[in-house]
Amino acid sequence: MKTERFNESLDFVARHYRRGAFDTASGLRRLGFRRRPAMLRRVAVIAGAVALTASALFVGYYNFYAPDGTDSALQSAPPAGTPVAEPMKVVRLEFSNASLSEVTDEICRVYGVTLANIPIEDYRLTLSYEGNAYDLVETINELLGTDIVICD
Repeated sequence: MKTERFNESLDFVARHYRRGAFDTASGLRRLGFRRRPAMLRRVAVIAGAVALTASALFVGYYNFYAPDGTDSALQSAPPAGTPVAEPMKVVRLEFSNASLSEVTDEICRVYGVTLANIPIEDYRLTLSYEGNAYDLVETINELLGTDIVICD
């Protein structure tokens, strides 16, 4: 049964065979698919390259500038020679009978932050602390009853 069908199919192909009749290009052309000219392909490649470049520029711009339109990258860049502020890094500091001005100077130096509302009274501190700048200033404010703040 299968051999009969195969032979029938083979006879059909042999009777209707013409050069190019079973060519894929002509078959696609009969179905409505046309070969695109080389110029159209070049235009498509150029359009894709432009779209890729534009998206890369957008991502770069978006990462450099804040979404609200402010120039955050330029505002946050410290002047040359200034230590980069890292108030959230965890550091261990120890003070033994140190004046408050020595403690605040060390906090500014280690964490790279600026402090305000430092009282002029001569407070002395003995303390061993491991944490970030915000927690350390909060602890000092609780211990001494002061209102020292970190200026951003």
